[in-house]
Amino acid sequence: MATPVRETTRAVPNGCAEERTPEVWDWRVPPWRGDTDAATARTARARRTAWRRDHPAAWRAGLERLAHYESGYTYDIAHEYEDEWTTDPDYGGEGVHLREYDEDDFVSPEHRRHMPFLMVMLDALIDMLGNRVEHEAELHFPARIGEILGLLTGKEEGKSQVKPDLMVLPRVLELPAGRERSNEGRTIRLDQGHPVPELVVEIVSPTSEHRDLEDKLELYAVLGIAEYLACDPGNPPDPDADEPGSPAKLLLFRLQPDGTYREEQSREDARGIFSRVCATHIRLWQPDVPLAGGLLASVPGMPRFQWWDEGQGRWRDRATDLEYARTDHAVATMRTFLGDELTPADLDTIETAWREHGPPSDHLQCIKAALRAPSEWRSLLPNELDD
Repeated sequence: MATPVRETTRAVPNGCAEERTPEVWDWRVPPWRGDTDAATARTARARRTAWRRDHPAAWRAGLERLAHYESGYTYDIAHEYEDEWTTDPDYGGEGVHLREYDEDDFVSPEHRRHMPFLMVMLDALIDMLGNRVEHEAELHFPARIGEILGLLTGKEEGKSQVKPDLMVLPRVLELPAGRERSNEGRTIRLDQGHPVPELVVEIVSPTSEHRDLEDKLELYAVLGIAEYLACDPGNPPDPDADEPGSPAKLLLFRLQPDGTYREEQSREDARGIFSRVCATHIRLWQPDVPLAGGLLASVPGMPRFQWWDEGQGRWRDRATDLEYARTDHAVATMRTFLGDELTPADLDTIETAWREHGPPSDHLQCIKAALRAPSEWRSLLPNELDD
């Protein structure tokens, strides 16, 4: 339903307050889908952008009133900067979250998989590489590079800062386990001679695909970053909206001697790619999860970013490590209580099944039942193996 000016309650973009024109929708308020129609949403955003271009002094004054204002940052007049949000993906203001617009210029709902997936990748990279991995840290470079690559602000100034989702820093910057970096330690200034990150990661969304797979691909190559990971966590199907969903994808680009990136292909595993920085294979594994309501059908769950542990001979991530430890404990319990009741071959059959499919959720009760009736030990196996 359209919102009159006098009923508007959301914060308006900074500096726009001096113009108040009664209209069906207050152009200063970014609408969400359902607030108004698409034509109005597009017109409102275009008008906010035009206001900033037509009133640069008022726009700048509004920026300087923000608590997180950074005098050295090249603010982009094409973007909006507010106390709690911005549309500028490179801005690193404290406590400011990124807001995006969809194809009709409505405020896009926060990508629900972005941050959880980012943290999953952060944990896995730290487990592999130690405490030299940072998330959403600032990466500064000479503005001349932005100009050459055509990475420009709305005022045609070269960009000089990006904020990768994840960065793997050189070993010389590794900290002891559990220690957090200061704000200065999370700011890498290549323009001041800081060492180049070894790997960067971007979580790709529909609104960032061009930026991540074209603009940043070229930028990170020019900066000399050895490897670039672009990860799309995908989306589960949405039956209510009649949307089929999309699978997770992992792309690895490796820097070549000519200074360009080449996409690396999977060789030893259909879903695994060898990373030189990680010194092992990595992959996205997307398990299925039951639909709500207990239906038998399944949908793609949150993908897991995993790495191959040659010593243990398995794919690892923290969730899988917990499952592996649970299986170890269940197998040890089973052998302790049933070791004198079943043959070694039967015990091995149960362990093999549990290692492959996981132990039953009620494995303690199952073990007790088999202890009372050893001849029924096959009830410890998954249903499809109990024949």
